Formats: sequence, structure tokens, C-alpha cells
Amino acid sequence: MSSERNRSVLVVGGGISGMRAALDLANAGCRVILVEKQGTTGGWLSMLDHQFPTNGCGMCRMLPHTAADIGDQQCLRKGLAHPKIEIVKGARILEAGAGPDSFTVRLRRQLPSVDPSLCMGCGVCAGVCPVEVSDPFNCGLSKKKAIHPPIPHSWPARFVIDTAVCNRCGACIEVCPTGAIRLPGSIWGDFRVLVVDDEAIVRNSTRDWLQEEGGFAVDTAESGLDAIALLQRGNYHLMLLDIKMPGMDGVEVLRKAKEIRPDLVVIMMTAYATVETAVDAMKIGALDYLVKPFDPEALLPKVEAEARKHQAASDRIIDVGAVVLATGCSLFDPAPGKNPYGYGVIPGVVTSIEFERILSGTGPTLGRLVRVEDGRPIRNIAWIQCVGSRDLQTEADFCSAICCMISLKQALLAKERLGADGGDAAVFYMDLRTAEKGGQQYREAAEAAGIRLIRARIHSLTHDPESGEIVLRWMDDGGAAVIERKDMVVLAVGQRPSEDMAHLAEVFGIRRNAAGFPEVQAFDSSATACKNVWIAGAAFGLTSIRTSMISASAAACEALAAQGYRIDGQDGASLPKVHGEERLAAIARQVPRIGVLLLVGADRMLQPIDPAAIEARLREQPDVVWVGWGGKESGLRSQESEDRRKKSGVRSQDTESIRQESEAGGWEKGEMEAVLAEAAAAGVNRLLVGTGPLDVPSETRRFFATIGRLPEMLVEVVDIHTPVLRRLVGDAASDFHEAAEEMVRSIRRGISRLRWVTPELRRVDAGVPKALVVGAGVAGMTAALSLARFGVHVDLVEKSDRIGGRANHIEQTIDGASVREFRKQLVDAVSQHPSVTCRTGTHVASCNGRAGRFRIVLEQDDRGIVEETYGAVILATGIRETDPSLCPYPTADGIVTQLAFEKFLADPACDLSGIDSVVMIQCAGTRQAPRNYCSRVCCATSLKHAMALKARKPDIDVFVLYRDMMAVGSVESVYTQARKAGVMFLSFDPDRMPTVHATEEGRLTVSTFERIVGRQIEIEADRVVLAVGMVPEADPVLCGIFGIDRDEHGFFREADIKWHPVRTEREGIFVAGAAVAPAPIPEVVATARACAIQALPYLLPKSSSGWMQRPTASVRHSLCSLCEQCVAACPFHARSLDPDIDRIVIDPMACRACGICAAVCPNDAAVVEGLLARHVFETIEEGL
Repeated sequence: MSSERNRSVLVVGGGISGMRAALDLANAGCRVILVEKQGTTGGWLSMLDHQFPTNGCGMCRMLPHTAADIGDQQCLRKGLAHPKIEIVKGARILEAGAGPDSFTVRLRRQLPSVDPSLCMGCGVCAGVCPVEVSDPFNCGLSKKKAIHPPIPHSWPARFVIDTAVCNRCGACIEVCPTGAIRLPGSIWGDFRVLVVDDEAIVRNSTRDWLQEEGGFAVDTAESGLDAIALLQRGNYHLMLLDIKMPGMDGVEVLRKAKEIRPDLVVIMMTAYATVETAVDAMKIGALDYLVKPFDPEALLPKVEAEARKHQAASDRIIDVGAVVLATGCSLFDPAPGKNPYGYGVIPGVVTSIEFERILSGTGPTLGRLVRVEDGRPIRNIAWIQCVGSRDLQTEADFCSAICCMISLKQALLAKERLGADGGDAAVFYMDLRTAEKGGQQYREAAEAAGIRLIRARIHSLTHDPESGEIVLRWMDDGGAAVIERKDMVVLAVGQRPSEDMAHLAEVFGIRRNAAGFPEVQAFDSSATACKNVWIAGAAFGLTSIRTSMISASAAACEALAAQGYRIDGQDGASLPKVHGEERLAAIARQVPRIGVLLLVGADRMLQPIDPAAIEARLREQPDVVWVGWGGKESGLRSQESEDRRKKSGVRSQDTESIRQESEAGGWEKGEMEAVLAEAAAAGVNRLLVGTGPLDVPSETRRFFATIGRLPEMLVEVVDIHTPVLRRLVGDAASDFHEAAEEMVRSIRRGISRLRWVTPELRRVDAGVPKALVVGAGVAGMTAALSLARFGVHVDLVEKSDRIGGRANHIEQTIDGASVREFRKQLVDAVSQHPSVTCRTGTHVASCNGRAGRFRIVLEQDDRGIVEETYGAVILATGIRETDPSLCPYPTADGIVTQLAFEKFLADPACDLSGIDSVVMIQCAGTRQAPRNYCSRVCCATSLKHAMALKARKPDIDVFVLYRDMMAVGSVESVYTQARKAGVMFLSFDPDRMPTVHATEEGRLTVSTFERIVGRQIEIEADRVVLAVGMVPEADPVLCGIFGIDRDEHGFFREADIKWHPVRTEREGIFVAGAAVAPAPIPEVVATARACAIQALPYLLPKSSSGWMQRPTASVRHSLCSLCEQCVAACPFHARSLDPDIDRIVIDPMACRACGICAAVCPNDAAVVEGLLARHVFETIEEGL
């Protein structure tokens, strides 16, 4: 049992939320242990090729930019790699003990049956595997072998074995070219049992019982000699040993077995007459004995007890300061129970996640729109919403939040595949909930593409056996029966708690709600009842990518604060040490002298390749001055290389060498030091390392840079194994000459990249540990307090004379939590915190500089001008209620907005005696031009007001006129309660908006078209409450000052609507709260905390300074005419004109090396490393 004492954070779950939380923590310098029960990271998103609203991927945009030198920049669907994040795959949490400020957590990991350090992903093993089962990655719509890659696009493509289905035939072992495979054990991990008995019936029956009833991996031996031979070859943990056997008896076998394996557990099997002998055997090391004939029921508990002890001994115990649960969720299974839609019975009825796999190029149909069951082409498709959500019969009184957007996305993708003139796509819904930012425009794009949106509940589905079509039946608004025929029906299945949530809730002492999801606090959607345990992403319900990113960063922020993190301590993130920095100036003056180190290892299939021929080919390359070979068990080193080693006086690795395993692929440090000493003697100033595929290439690069005393930018790591092995595997004739050519081509491409690297470092100065937060509402105050906890001094600027923002006008949430009390707590905390300076009556006048050092001028009412320098800026300017005069409704005493009605209800003197009828009109000022978006909070506010009216006056008539009730998540249960309380909900279409007529007597009449009765109706009302929606406070002047953009509706434009919802395109400037999109208070709080943790890299005063090695743009000042076209073109605000030196300067932290500046420069003065014409052409030539 291993134990670690540290102050790490444990992140449970390797989906996008877990990865986001882990990256934020790692970028702040915190060590992270990421535990994932599956064999790969990515979660649900690894199964999706397309995501709203771009219909593309983009997961890699989560990768850190400011710390790009530290982590590996690669596709996150293939895997995550970061030196500060330890990823433990195939592991689960058994128990956790809570201390005063830490947790002691026990992990158990299923040992892999395929050694990931040896597997090259060639796939030969799968070709010979006789076991074929349903593939869960494709939702059971296709088959896989017992040995397979965990996901089709994983990289490196390490294969795994499904121990539940493997028959242990051993065929894969014989063909594996690298010897990576060992036969899987069982559900008990690597615990193996050996049964030794000369009686076949006892031997075989015991084996079968242990295998079938206990799930153990069992081998048998019919004699003592056979048993000893097996023990010498294999690793067994328990032996059932008969005493009376011909030849070598059990006692002698026991003695020899203990000599071979002293820790082997032995249980003797004996007849009654030899019990005394069995007792004697226990004196020399046997654990126990069983008297024949024994009851198998008595045997099984003994074996299970030993197996549990073995597992516990190999368990890992870690001490962590905080825990982030990002376990995701599971999806509703429509097959059990009533199954009204015939899932699993009617061909062509699939769930939404199954349809995602059908659309995928790696799916069961390779992206072709055909039915899996019969290959029938799909032309007409229907989507049925709310299957397993908003359904009291399945105990799902909640909305799963994103199903509507998923169906719209899938319908659009299907429509594109079918072509403009073919097929039909129809979405059947109750309320189409497109409340997320960009959702309304996406809905309209779907309608413009010809997707039919039908407000109806499907009555039933049947299968027409003659045509093979699916027959749908429902009632239209007029009560008439409608029948349509489809080739496929997609069920938009809702969410359920993750499979592990019940166990984890018990382990960490978390309370769960009626639906089984974790309970969170009223204004903090990531905080649980357990101290220092936080929830992220879909763990508390199915959420969009955008919301998952926000909640994960917020949870990471709180976990970091729980560690006592401070930027002035030793926990700060830092750029990696530059190895060979002292040599850099000299190297810059030298011509490239490239060394090539080939690490071949134990790949049996590479042994026939002629190393001398490869070495000769490489030496023909310009600038290559040295070629060396290395790696454990390498038999591929050429004789010429060995001769040179001896002549150089460099000693090969011998028994006196101190052998240490590097963190990068297991290469022995002693051998590598000896090899690279030879390279140094040859004058190598650039190094190419050829090896197999690596999970963390940056660690290998860093390892060899350290040993070779070279900057990492001058070390290139190339995978030479995989292309060679795949070519050999794919060619039955095993053309080794062509395989060698493939190896040489891979190396030459790497040489080309090294040849053109400019050995130049970019200095990154330390940040200023001071932040500016603009706007003192809930978001601004939360962001300021979050940063202040980390030791950052914060200036909190508010243009009005009162802090609190929109929360000053809200009394309580829909759940009854007091907003007034929450606001008071924030105001008191901000006013009393020594690191927060609150400046009311102040606005920003100008901003210059760059991330880490913004020079900002503040103008204060009646107090003059203040100029300060800040490391980062958070904009939290909030939203305000739309001016009702801009809405198409008259002005009258009885017509009020939601905020006015909130104030009316909160007044202690509120009198409802003269109010008998209230009409609430939703979307009165939004979801139509010029404010074509959902304000998100209006529907919940109307439900809150409706329930308050019914509670105070049960006989009052309350009507809610709506387009789509956006009762997302748990708000749906309030919607249900409101209907039960007698609130009348009447839907309307946007082309038939309700109208309000005010008489001279002060009476109000609301007229609306009622869909069910099919005519216009009138409602007499004493009050009409308009949900006019929200508009942003962000003004164009503020955007111009900070150099950021607004979207078409005036909200701040984020860097990426999904993956970076709180960052702007300008480095160091963040947006929090409703200033980027309308949001309820818990999400506002989450965005503020997300901004705080992501701003930390720009605020670190000491350890953030250093040298940046990644490529950036540069300026040839002798050619630059100062036209500033590059400044205007740069989308990341990385270039500016410095008036002091009259030159274009580049912010290396902001520059993405995208090359736009080089494209617009008329004089070729703007250049980007790696994009020079000669380099590009040479790379292309080497790739041909």
C-alpha cells in the first residue's frame, strides 16, 4: 500500500468538466490527481463529433495558452497531458476519511492487461482475437473485439482488454510485436489462483466453481512438479493444494512453493485421515485447510477474503486538501417499464446519443445515414423531446436542460447530409428550450434550413412490417389525429445521476435530492454540504458545454482557496526552467548541428530493419552530425555507432552506473547520459529523439533537454515506431525496406523542423499582483473577494454611488432563498476586506499596456483622476431591465414590469384585496428583433411571482402567456407546482403576440389566440406583468477602452462561446456575470469565480516571470514602415506601437503565432517562426 502526503486536489471524473478544473488548478501551480474510472478521458464529449453552436469540436481550446510551454498542446479528444496533472485511469474511490482540512482517500485501480509503455497500437492483436461483443462506445450498435482501443481516436492508441468477456485464449500474446500483452486476471484484478490436485474431478470442479461463482482467474496442475513449474513461470497469489498426491506430496510442494514465492497464500485440501498432516503444514506456512469433500460455499469466502486483502495491499492512499466531483451524468434508458416508444423493439428507434454515433465517421455506419438494424437509408427523421424528462411517470420532474439544443443540432446535421431537396426532419416538443446564449438564433437557423418544429406530444409509435417505416400518431391543436411515417425516430433522452454518485455521496457525506443529484447551496451551485467537496459540470444535472466550463472553473477556484493558496507564496505557477539557457547565445551564432537519437526499445518487429542503412541515410541529411541508438533491450544499435562510442572514451552503461528511470517513458537515465555525452562530444546543438508514441511528449522533451543541456525548443520528439509497425502489420509480405523508408521520412520531417528553429527566448515579465474589477454587482463583488483570498489586491470600481447591482432590486430566488441577505453578506465582506478597495462613482477613462501590466486611468466623481497598474481586468458591468417603452404594449397604471412587481410583492404594505386577476406576458421585449435572445431569468421570475400570489390569495386568477416556458433544470418542478396550484398557462406564437387594451376606466383587457380552442380570447386583468427581458450595461465606449468586442446584442463577446465563456480575445481581460449573457444568480457567482482562477497567471508577482520558448511572431524592424496594418489585423491584441521607441512590439503571452500579421504586412517585416517560406516548402517536400 502506497501513501502520499501532499496538498493536492483530487478531481474525480475525466470528462470536459474534470479536465477544465484540473487545467485551471494546474495552471495555478497546484498538483492535481485526476481519477477516471474508464480507460480514457473525454467523457460524453469523446462520443460527439459535433457540438452546438459551431457544429464542430474545439475541445482543444481548453488548453492553456499562457502556460503553453508547460502542458502538451494536443487534441483533447485523444487525451489530456500536463506535467502537474497525474491521470489515474481505470480507478475508483473506495473510501475517504475527512480530517480538519484534508481527506485521506483510498483508490483502487484495475491493472491494465496491456502494458501502455509497450503497446504501439498496431492492432494485430484485435485481428486474431476470437471474441466479439457489443461496443459500448458505439452504444451497442457495432461490435468490438475483447482487445481494442478504448476509443477510436485515442492517441497514443493503447489497446485494452475487456476482462469481462476475454476467454484468455492467448492468441493476442503470440502475435504482439512488442510483448505488451499479458492475460487479464478477473474482476479481482491480477489476483490469480492455482488449484493442485491429482484427481481431475476435484481439480476441474473447484476451478469451475471459482471461475463461475467467484469470477476468479484460475489455473490447474495435476501434480506437484507441474505446480512448481507454473509457480516459476507465473505470478500466483493463492494455491489450493492437495496433500496426498503421487510423487511429490503436498507438504513438499508447500516447502518448495514458499521458497519460490514466500508471500504465496496456501490452503491445504485433505481427507479426514490427513488432518494432522494439514495442521503440520500450517506450521510451515499454510494458511488453512479444508477437509474433503468440502462444500464449495465454504471455500468461496476464504478465497474472496484473500483476494480482498491482496487488492487492499495494492490500493493507493492519497492525502488531498480538496475534492472536485466531475463525474458527469448517465442517460435515461427508455427500454424498461412501459416503453411507449418501442425502444429496442421497433427498428429505427434510437436515443439521441446513439444518433450521435450514427452521425460520426467512427460510428457503426461510418457516418452514413442508414439504419443499423437493416441498412435502410434514412430520409425522414423525427425527434421526440422529453423522453425521461418532464415526466412524472418516470419520476423525472425536472428538465434536462440541453436536449432541445441537441435535437436541433442533430436535425441540422442530418439535413445537411440529406441535401437541400431530400428528406424531412421534424422535432416534436412541448417547450423548445433554447435559452442558452446563441440558442434563439440557432433555432431560427434550424427553421430556415427546413426543419419542422411541431408543438405536440406523440401518442404512440408502431412499426409497419411491410414498408419498414415507423408510424407516428398524435393530435394537432384542433384535436384531429395526425399520422406520419418516418425511417428513424430519435428519442431525446433525459439525464440521470451518474452511476457512481450514490457511492460517492456516501463516501464524502453529500446529501442528494429526490432525483438523486447532489444538493448544492442556494447561491453556490458547486458547494456541497461536505466541507471542501465541490461539484462541477453535469454531476448535478445535464448541462451545456458552456455551463460545464464555468462550473468547473468555479469549483477549481474554491478548491484552490481551500488549499490556502496565495500568490505571494510558493504555490504559484511558473514557466518551466530553460535548460541550456547559458548556451543559447552561443548556439544562436552557430550553424545547426543536429544529433539524432533513436530509441528502439524491445519492438520485435523492428529488429530486421538494417540500422547501418538507416544511419547512413540520416548522415546524408544536411546539418546531421551525429546518430545514436538507445533504449532498454535495444538490439538495433549499429556496430559503427558502438565503435564511435569506444573511440570517444564515453563509457557504456555498466553495473556501476546509477540507473534511474526518467519520468518520460521509462528510459534509463544512466544510459541516456552516456549516449548524450557522445552527442555533446560531436558538437550537437539540436537534438531529435525518435521513440514510440508518448502520452506526455513534453516530459520526454524536458527530460532529454535536461540531460543534453539544451533549451527545449531545440529538442524534437518524433514517433518512429507507429508508422513503421503499421506499415509492417498492413503488409503480409513485411516489406522491411519500405518500413525503413517510412522511419527515415518521419525523422527527416523532424530534422526539417529543427533546422529552422530560431534559438531565441522571449522574456515574460512578472505580473502585477493587483486586479481591476469593473462593476460592483454580485459578479463583481464575488470576483473581488475570490481574488482577495489569493492575496491579490483588488480595486472594485462602480460607476453609481451604491454597490449591489441588480440584486438590490430582488428579494428572493424561486427556491425561497433570501437575495437580500446574500447581498448584505457580499457587501459587508467587500467593505471589510483589507485587500479590496471599493471605488464608487468611478469609471474607467483609458487602458494601455498588456496582460500582466495594464496601465489604467480611473476618473472619480469629485475626486479627480487615479492612474494604476493592474495585472488583470474583470468586467462585471451586469444587465438592466429593458425599457418597457421599447415594447409593443401601452403604458397604464396596471401594466408593470417584473422588477416593479417584485418590489410591489416585497412591500410589507402589499394589498391584494383589489386584485383578482393577474396576467403575465412572457417574451414581451426579447426573442424578437432587435433583442433576439432569451433573457433566461424571466420565466423563473414569473413562476416565482405566480406561486407567491397563489400562496397569499389562493382564489386569485393567474394567467401566464408564453412562447416556451424556459423552466430549465429544477425550475421545472416549480412549473409543475404552479399548474397544480391553478395557474393557467397559455402558449402563443410570435406572429400572434398577445395585445393589451387599457380602457378609460382603468380596466385592462388582454387578448390572445388560444391554440387549443382555435380562437381569440380575452382576459380581464387587474394587473398585467410584462417580462420585458434584460439588456446589457456594456457600452461601446467601455469596449473601445479595453479593446474588446460586443456581440450583435450588445453583450461582451467572449473568446469562445463554449470553451472560453469568461475570457475575451484580449489576454488578461475577463468578463463575469450577466455582462456576457443573462444568467441566474448561481451562474453569475460561478462566472465570477471562473474569472478569478483564470486571471491568476497574469497576477503572479514572482514565479510567473521567465523565458517563453513557444513560437511567436517577430518584427524585422529594418523592413518595418510602421504602417500598423499588423496591429489592426491582430485578433489577439498582441501587437502595438510603442511610442517611446517608435517600434512595433509584441506581447509574447498574447501572441498565438497565427500568421495573420505576416499575411497583411506589405514589407515582409512581420514573420512567424515555423512559417517562413523556405521552412514550409522544405517540410512539404519531406512529407512527399
